[in-house]
Formats: sequence, structure tokens, C-alpha cells
Amino acid sequence: MEVLRKRLIAFFFDALILGVFYSIFKRIFLWLNMEPNSISYFLFISPFFFKDIVFRNASVGKKIVGLAIYNKDGSIPNFKLLIKRSFLMTTIGYLYFCKGFFVDKKYYSALIEWEEKTFGTKVVNT
Repeated sequence: MEVLRKRLIAFFFDALILGVFYSIFKRIFLWLNMEPNSISYFLFISPFFFKDIVFRNASVGKKIVGLAIYNKDGSIPNFKLLIKRSFLMTTIGYLYFCKGFFVDKKYYSALIEWEEKTFGTKVVNT
């Protein structure tokens, strides 16, 4: 359960970092007297979907709380798997995460089982 709690904290750190960058991004556009369009928003938000490749096997939030992503055999996942995992865990995975937070805690274990089956990876303490 400790890893799950740390994952929640890591997600909030990552979201906080994104929020700070979003505020800076918005201020720059206001300062330039421009209105951001949908393409600029997409380009700005896209790094959040690939956040787990920042440190090769962890996001900034995971590094702060002492977590990392490893294959079940203990090796570091390859770049292609990390991109796929990061994108799908950010989109589909956090739907499970939000369900667990607001609806029922059993969705947390469903998220971890889905991650292990789909990607063959685990998030562990470092």
C-alpha cells in the first residue's frame, strides 16, 4: 500500500509541475497579446502524457517520492515500452485511479493488475 500512496503523491507532483508550466505558458501568451490555439495547447500538454521517460524510468514526481518503473525481471524498460506505458497510464490508467479515489478503492488494485498484465512492468521503491 505504501507504493500506491507514493504513486498518488507522485501524480500530484507531476500535475502540479504541469500546472506551473501551464500558468507560465498562459502568461507568455497574454504578455505577447496572443491567444493560444488548440495546437499550442496540445503541444504544451503532450509532455504530460510522456512524463515517465524523463529519467528513463520515472517521472519527476516518481523521482521526488523515490519510485521507479521496472520490468518484472528487474530490468529497466526500453524506450518504446516506456512511451506506450506512459501514454496509456496517463489516459486510461488514471481513469481507474480517479474511480478508486472517488468511487471505490478496489479500482486501485485493478489499475495495478492492468498495468502488470498490459506492460509487464511494476512501480517499485528505489
